[in-house]
This record gives sequence, C-alpha cells and structure tokens, in this order.
Amino acid sequence: MITLLVNPNIADAEPTIWEAQEAAHAKHVQLKVLKARSETEIDEAFSALDQLHADRLLQASDPFFLSRRAQLVALAARHRVPAIYDQNEYAEAGGLIS
Repeated sequence: MITLLVNPNIADAEPTIWEAQEAAHAKHVQLKVLKARSETEIDEAFSALDQLHADRLLQASDPFFLSRRAQLVALAARHRVPAIYDQNEYAEAGGLIS
C-alpha cells in the first residue's frame, strides 16, 4: 500500500489526491490518503501509517512540509517507511529519495 501525505490547506490538495488516486488505480495499487496541516497532525499521520501497515510514503509538495522536513524525515526513519519527497532538501536532511 502507498500512503500519500497531503496538507489539505493547500490549493492543490484535491487535484493532487485525485491524480494520485488515478495513478494508483491504473497500477492496481492501493492508496491511502493521510492529511496533516500541523506538527501534531504530522505525528498522528505517521502513527496511522503503522496501523495501516503502509509500506511506502509519498509526500505531496507543500511549503509547510518543507519547513517541517527534519520532523518528517525523522518520523519516516522511526516508522521504517520508505518515503519519496518532492525536493532535495529532504534528502539533504537524511530522507531516502527526492
């Protein structure tokens, strides 16, 4: 299962979700969308990853997420979920791939 982390406050949230759902459907892959708009909701989203038994995380582009990159990278490592980020700053912060 792939999990998409998206900030619902950004203008592109719904189109991003729709595009990811279409791509997942075309590849016959299950997609779960988690939404986070605060530091606390990011923590809660990663807790949900464990419950979902998600094995991959795709993070949507968002300036707030970029400002929280150290938290996001640390949580991905702690929860042992491979994550793909949209900018190289995440890889520079220790993330797997951007």
